[in-house]
Amino acid sequence: MDKVEGAVAKIQGLSATRDDWASLSQQLETTATPEWEPAALDAVLSQLEPARHAVGCSYFLSARAKLLSGGDGQDEAFMRHARRLLIEGDAEQLKFARPKVQEICDVFTLMCRRSGNAMYGIRALREGVRKVAPSADHLTPLHHQLLLLSLLSKCFNPALEVLEGRVVRVSKEGMQARDVLLYIYYGGMVFAAVKRFDRAFDTLQLAFTMPCHALHEIVVEIYKKYVLISLITHGEVVALPKYTTPLLQRMLKGCCSAYHDVATAFATHKVDDVKVSLAKHQAVFTSDGNWGLASQAAKSLYGRNIQRLTQTFVTLSLQDIAQEVSLEDGASAKRKLLEMMARGEISASVDQEKGMVSFEAARMGPGEALTRLTEQMRVCNELNERMRVVDETISSSSMYLDKVAIQERQSRWGEPADWVAHGASTDELMDVAEKPPGFSASHGAR
Repeated sequence: MDKVEGAVAKIQGLSATRDDWASLSQQLETTATPEWEPAALDAVLSQLEPARHAVGCSYFLSARAKLLSGGDGQDEAFMRHARRLLIEGDAEQLKFARPKVQEICDVFTLMCRRSGNAMYGIRALREGVRKVAPSADHLTPLHHQLLLLSLLSKCFNPALEVLEGRVVRVSKEGMQARDVLLYIYYGGMVFAAVKRFDRAFDTLQLAFTMPCHALHEIVVEIYKKYVLISLITHGEVVALPKYTTPLLQRMLKGCCSAYHDVATAFATHKVDDVKVSLAKHQAVFTSDGNWGLASQAAKSLYGRNIQRLTQTFVTLSLQDIAQEVSLEDGASAKRKLLEMMARGEISASVDQEKGMVSFEAARMGPGEALTRLTEQMRVCNELNERMRVVDETISSSSMYLDKVAIQERQSRWGEPADWVAHGASTDELMDVAEKPPGFSASHGAR
C-alpha cells in the first residue's frame, strides 16, 4: 500500500500546471508500468479524480491497458475507469497525454466490441474526440473508433455530428495511414446506413487521393463499396480522380471483378441483366458483407430508368412505366413514383382515375433558391479561406522552397532530371501496406 499511496501523493502534488505535468510524465514513464498488479493499478485509479489528475490517470490506465491488450477477455473495472477518464477528464491534460489516451481508447473500443455493448463507449469516445483533438479541425484515431461503435450499435447521430464537422488537419503525431483510411471507411458506411449516398460517395472517394506505395486491404474494401454506391448515386462507376496514384489505378481494377461485372450489367439499364449478375456473384457479395448494398444498387436502377423516361416522355400511363422499367404492374410503378417525388428526385403529377402520369420540369421557389445559393456561397467562402491558409503554409515551408529552388536550377542549367525532387520521398509517403488488426468481418469492420 505504501507504493500505491506514494504514487497517488506524487500525482496529486504534480497536477496543477503544465510544468508539473511534464515533470510528472517523466517520472511516470518509468514507474507506471505493466509490472504493477492489476489490483494495485485499480487502487491508484480509484483514489484519483480525472477532472484534476487526468495526466496521472492516463499513465496508470495505459499500464492497465497493456496488461489487457494481448488477452481475449473483458475487464469491467478497466472499462469503467476508461469511460470515467474520457467523460470527466480535464481536456488540456488529456491533450498533453494524448499518446497514452490513444492507447487506452484502443483497448476500450476493443472491450466494448467484445462485450457486445458498443453503446457503452459512444458517449466516452464522443467526449474523447472533443477533448483530445488539438483543434476541431484535427483528425485523431478516436474518430474512427467512435464511428465503429456507432455502426455496431446502430446509433448514428453521434457519428454524424463528427462527420458533419470539417476535418482538414491530420497530425503526424500518433496518426497512421490506417487511422485515416478507417475514418473514411466507417464514415462512408455511416452515411450509407442513413441513406445519404451522395455524402457516402464523396467520403469514400477521399481514400483514393492519399499518397501510397502499396495496396492496403482497407482501400480494397473501400473501393468495393465505392463501386456500389457510385451505381446508386450516378448510375455508373465514376472514374477515380486523376490524381489517384497509378499504383491504385492499376491494382484496384484487377481485384474486384465481381463488382465490375455488376457495373457492366448496370450499364445496359436492364434490371434482368443486373439480377443475373448479382445472382452469379451473390457468394462474393455476401462474403464481403456487401449483399445489402448490392441489392440497393439493383433497386436504384428502377428509379434511374424512370428518370430516363422523363427525358423522353411528357405523359405516360402507369402500366407503360411499369413495362418500360420492368416493374410488376401499374400499382408498383405508382408506389415508386410517389417515393421518388417525396425525395425530390422527379417532379410529376399522377391522375388517379386515368392512371396517367405527367412529368414536369423541376421547380424551385425563389426563397428556396436564394437559401440554397446563400449556403453554397458560405461554404465556398469558408473553403477559400482554408485554401488560402494552406497555400500560405506550404509556400513558407522549407521543403517546398527547397524543391522549387532545385526545379528552377534544373530548368535554368539543364541539370539531369533525376536531380529533381518529384513529390515526397519514400519515407514521407504513407505506408499503407499493413492490414489493421481486427479488420475482419467477425470484429465488426464490415
